Amino acid sequence: MNLLNMKCEAVAGYRGHLLVPIITILLLIPALASALDCDNVEPGTLIPADGVCTGFTLDGDPDLPHGFTELAVFVNGDAAMYDQYGFLAAALQSYSVELDEVVTSAELKIFNQGNSENAQDLYYYTNGGTWSDVPTWAGSGVVRLRQNYGTTYLEFQEECFFVRIQVTGLETPAAASGAQCLGESVCAAIQVITPTTDSTWSDIKASYR
Repeated sequence: MNLLNMKCEAVAGYRGHLLVPIITILLLIPALASALDCDNVEPGTLIPADGVCTGFTLDGDPDLPHGFTELAVFVNGDAAMYDQYGFLAAALQSYSVELDEVVTSAELKIFNQGNSENAQDLYYYTNGGTWSDVPTWAGSGVVRLRQNYGTTYLEFQEECFFVRIQVTGLETPAAASGAQCLGESVCAAIQVITPTTDSTWSDIKASYR
């Protein structure tokens, strides 16, 4: 092998090594784009309409705070907690409820925390009290149910969202089913709008190793 051939092979090998990171970066671009899906989702678009869950009727328009300052107006005392875990925007919707011949109210609170890691960390951070599992849950994230002091609570994380549902004045199976219906309707909307799971940069790099 002459010197010229050796130089050509060295250059070709060098270019080959350069191609690997370049191709990897190109492959990462669509993955990074999908990881940002949640940044563009308005929580207000996830609110279930009237008639989706039996006994639940929209009561007024939702409040749609963006950022810490606006959120603090509606969740006094807790805004800093949500902000600590990456809060972007929320949808706070009231419902009038008629179940078991009882007329009461419910609150649906949907918090966009930016990514699934933030939302799940917030979910576990707020894990106070005694909760039950929801075996038939249709979502892909974590969920819990609690009924005490005459009230039904359902909380869950799905993708980059942390969601709280409270049915006031009812601690019955119908209230639990209604809260689950409302929650699963939100989950279904999230899964349609954010079909890909958001990932961290480390997750994306690991998938190409």
